[in-house]
Amino acid sequence: MEILVYDLESYQNDIYDIVSEHLNIKFTKVFNKEDFFFHHNQRNENITIIDVTETSGEEIFNLITNTNKKQKILAISKTISYNQEFSCEECAKIYNRKLLLKPLNVGQLIAYIQNFDNLICKFSSNLNNILEIMADIVEQFLYYSYDEENRMTIKKETQSKDIKELIKITELLKTHNIQFSIVDENIKLHF
Repeated sequence: MEILVYDLESYQNDIYDIVSEHLNIKFTKVFNKEDFFFHHNQRNENITIIDVTETSGEEIFNLITNTNKKQKILAISKTISYNQEFSCEECAKIYNRKLLLKPLNVGQLIAYIQNFDNLICKFSSNLNNILEIMADIVEQFLYYSYDEENRMTIKKETQSKDIKELIKITELLKTHNIQFSIVDENIKLHF
């Protein structure tokens, strides 16, 4: 198995550290678009891992997607809604994509590399485990927390009048076909 990794950030427990410590596979890590395409054109990777949090990573993601719809891509992002061109449903049905959120979970990264074809992206709209998704959704927002017992996403006490997070959460719930209602600035899930 070969893996090509595009990741601008270097930090402890980054993709390179995880792969080199836990897996015995060949991989190349690159830091710019030119190196990425040089290596990508030179060989046939089984999986391409792309950090899409920067503009150049998203450009690479879109170019690879337009070139080869079935290329196995593991997108690494800080947010669930990392790409405005493709919905979760499109990625699940048309493309060969999976998503992992930063900070990376070592177990999830290893599982997706070892079993890419057999695992469903946990953010796919076909997935029914909303509790797992809600935990990840809430982690990316500053002003909301999730109350599992009451099945509510609750706005934290803040001075912020910023409604953007509420809108983003409701858009994600719609993407995953989760029924909800808005009570004040909180979101009640119905499942």
